[in-house]
Amino acid sequence: MSDARAEVAAALWRFLDAFEQLAWDAFRACFADDACVFFPSAATPERFTGRAAVEARFAEVFDAERRAAPSGPPYLELVPEALDIQLPAAGVAIASFVLRNRDRLARRTIVFRRDAGTWRIVHLHGSNVPWLDAPAPP
Repeated sequence: MSDARAEVAAALWRFLDAFEQLAWDAFRACFADDACVFFPSAATPERFTGRAAVEARFAEVFDAERRAAPSGPPYLELVPEALDIQLPAAGVAIASFVLRNRDRLARRTIVFRRDAGTWRIVHLHGSNVPWLDAPAPP
């Protein structure tokens, strides 16, 4: 793995860990100020653009996850499969992967930009596909 790919992978793991733990400060530090997000929900079909909009929506997600799992961290189990990290240009990386649970396949694409030596998320696109006839494979 190249140094840049390893750095992006580390940034992705920091993001996923902060999300699993619902560690707000660590989580929000993963995003660039100009980030945009497509959330994987029919309730939020539009793009959320800019730190304020992205954080406001994720604050709602964090509150819902805390209510759903009051026993405490980790609140989520985010185990990326089929991780692919591409480096299309200097200072830009695209990470795509899937997350599986018994209800759906969650597809994720994250675009990172290197700013002042730190890889930050500038775009996150999430989509979920429900399993049709059978539960998720083990």
